[in-house]
Amino acid sequence: MDKFDPPRSQGLKSSTFVQPPYDHALNLPALYEWQGEHSPQHPLFVFQESYGSQRVITWGEATRGFHRASRYLRDMV
Repeated sequence: MDKFDPPRSQGLKSSTFVQPPYDHALNLPALYEWQGEHSPQHPLFVFQESYGSQRVITWGEATRGFHRASRYLRDMV
């Protein structure tokens, strides 16, 4: 079965985002890790924390959080 390769049009003009390699070798956790390393300042989540206050979680911050949560779960199991 042929793999579907969608057009690579997202983030082309971003100064903080680097597109990951497109070889279908990255699973989802590896993709998160890759983005944390290559696009650490790029926003992953942006939300209103309180009235008039916006919170931005970058790929770098999120990746550190994923690692911390993984260590916590590993220790609990």
